[in-house]
Amino acid sequence: MNKSYLTSTALIFSIIALGAGCNSTDAQQPVAAINQPAPSSAPLAPEVAAPPAQPAPEVAAAAAAAIKITPPAPKQPVVAKPKAQAVKEFNLAAKNWDWNPNKISVKKGDKVILHVTGADADHGFAIREYNINERFGPGETKTITFVADQAGSFSFYCSVPCGPGHRDMKGTLVVQE
Repeated sequence: MNKSYLTSTALIFSIIALGAGCNSTDAQQPVAAINQPAPSSAPLAPEVAAPPAQPAPEVAAAAAAAIKITPPAPKQPVVAKPKAQAVKEFNLAAKNWDWNPNKISVKKGDKVILHVTGADADHGFAIREYNINERFGPGETKTITFVADQAGSFSFYCSVPCGPGHRDMKGTLVVQE
């Protein structure tokens, strides 16, 4: 073996021996002697794990407070609660170039159900702003359902030519806020 290797190994074992509680004369013995059992005059101390060091209570409390992480509250989407949708139901009769009733009032957001009946001829029921246009014959009833989602006054009218008073066959849908 190389002499520098033996010297380095002896130095390492000397450091280990000093750390294990051997006296300095034991640490200076040749490497071969270190590998031998320790003489009875120098008993080895049993290996006992030292308990972990405990910081002072005030330091521990400060450290715990300093590193306490509180996650941010989750963001909740803002959702407007929908109003309870009221249902408004009407029976309309188309007869003699007139609507009966000729005025319907509801609130914005109401579900509107119209039962439209033709009494005397072919007629049509239309509200341009709500994209409604239904045709029905004499004695026939059409059910028209929509949500009044636009506020204002809207004309409803007969959309099928039905005789000399056809142009005057109009009514009003009033949707209040």
